[in-house]
Amino acid sequence: MKTVRLVVSNAPGVSTDIIARAIASRMQVMWNQAVVVENRAGANGIIATEYVAKAAPDGYTLLVHPAGVFTFHPALYEKLPFDVFRDFLPISKLAASIIWIVVNPSLPVKTVADLLALAKSQPKKLSYATVGGTVGLPYISSVLMQNVTGIELLYVNYKGGNQAGIDLLGGQIQLMFDATAGSMPHVRAGRPAGFGGDDAYKDSRSTRGADYRRGGHTGND
Repeated sequence: MKTVRLVVSNAPGVSTDIIARAIASRMQVMWNQAVVVENRAGANGIIATEYVAKAAPDGYTLLVHPAGVFTFHPALYEKLPFDVFRDFLPISKLAASIIWIVVNPSLPVKTVADLLALAKSQPKKLSYATVGGTVGLPYISSVLMQNVTGIELLYVNYKGGNQAGIDLLGGQIQLMFDATAGSMPHVRAGRPAGFGGDDAYKDSRSTRGADYRRGGHTGND
């Protein structure tokens, strides 16, 4: 029986990959056939998306990707090697995740208000990363927050979320805009702290969460 491939546009260990692997294990049981996850990270998801677009249209090669490639990309890129309307058929929404800010525990902030005050006092001194490149929702959220609040952060581009997370914990960068699924295990363990997103979600899952609204910032809601 032919193997089903779930092609993920991110590196292993980030939210999309975690979701894909959880689904793949259930699919194998339900279908009684091999289902594998294939990571093809790079170019803000274009590499994986083009690969699936050009695969045989037999239903055995599926794309697992954040919605940005079908929503932001057509508006931000003049030319793409695929047509999001012609080359793809949506099957299902798999999950919803919240974008929040995670900070190195050595950073002297406990709330979003603390973070904004520190950033305003040190323009372009606090470095940050995002998962998903410069057209993903985390990056767009970071730009929106800077535009709304007037702070200036220093962006560091990473190909994958794993290395960004390692550098965040090691202090090479000070904060990261990330989906909760990828960073929640570290936040639960107390390294790092997480800010932003939906209050009820974090109150039930983390003791280290703080809401945007309680920090006096509502522009990213």
